[in-house]
Amino acid sequence: MKSQAFASHFQVWLQEELDAQRKLAMLLERQLNAVRRSSTEDVARVVDELESELRTSTRRDMKRKTLITAFAKAAGMDVQSLTLGHIVELLGERGVSTQGMMRLRTELRDTVAGVLKLNRRVATLARYHQGLFNEVLGALAAAAESDNVLPTSGTLLDARV
Repeated sequence: MKSQAFASHFQVWLQEELDAQRKLAMLLERQLNAVRRSSTEDVARVVDELESELRTSTRRDMKRKTLITAFAKAAGMDVQSLTLGHIVELLGERGVSTQGMMRLRTELRDTVAGVLKLNRRVATLARYHQGLFNEVLGALAAAAESDNVLPTSGTLLDARV
């Protein structure tokens, strides 16, 4: 495969990965909002969408690995030594215009950083909710054991105040 063909394939992969990461960021934002609202139904819906989106990452990852392996073979290099930045640099040295790839690479790096930040926020909020829930259950269990405050027959509590 010629250098220009490699560049075209890498650019297509970069665009697909960028689009997928943007969608992932949007889904994480929706999940964060659903957790903040304590909307179990919305959280479940977004989790399903996230799982579906993450399953598509396998196909993109295989495409990336195949492309890098083919490029390494054509360039006579070890596949382990290649990074996307290195590939862009090598293609540039071979006279291929890499401006589009560099722009996409930068956007992808920034988008992935945003996804990681959102993911941490969702995880932190989920841990907070879990801790609060466990604390309330612990307090109720302790009160039931020590003071026998809670009715033994059970009571339905509507906590949507």
